[in-house]
Amino acid sequence: EHPQRLAYVQSKEYQELMANNRIYEQASHDLITNKNRLHKAVQLTFPEIEHLLANSRGKNYWSIALRFPHPNIVLETKEADIIDFLKGLTGIGKKRANDITQSLIRLAKVACPAVKKNSAYVRGLKMAINNILSAEEECQSALQEMAKLAPKRDLEILTSIPGIGKNTALRIISEL
Repeated sequence: EHPQRLAYVQSKEYQELMANNRIYEQASHDLITNKNRLHKAVQLTFPEIEHLLANSRGKNYWSIALRFPHPNIVLETKEADIIDFLKGLTGIGKKRANDITQSLIRLAKVACPAVKKNSAYVRGLKMAINNILSAEEECQSALQEMAKLAPKRDLEILTSIPGIGKNTALRIISEL
């Protein structure tokens, strides 16, 4: 007397798109949480390091903060070793590495950390940076997977709308 409607079964591609979008959402949330934790830890361990680079939110900044989370570590490290470390980072040549090293040493000399270099806050800072790097990598992986699965025509239509970039378009497609 009361026939049941057939359930709508979503295609595997859209299920994967949605799953990748959920991963992106979670990684993005983790990124924000860990950036807040990092900022709090840096304020206690080596607040001056935030003035080292113009972009204190990029991978190079996080790599430097991970290697030198406390001013005493900077002051205990040979200048040549700091320069070598910096030259290994993306986009930093010999001259820039030397300039950053001089700035880092100058900041370390005037720094007034609230905790010692073996404090739990230093470990927390390192953990937050590692979590940030991991979450960023996961966001990028999820977006790459969504780009492979999303219908190209839908992506073209959505990105033609002013203000909607590829990232937003992929996430709209995955949810709709």
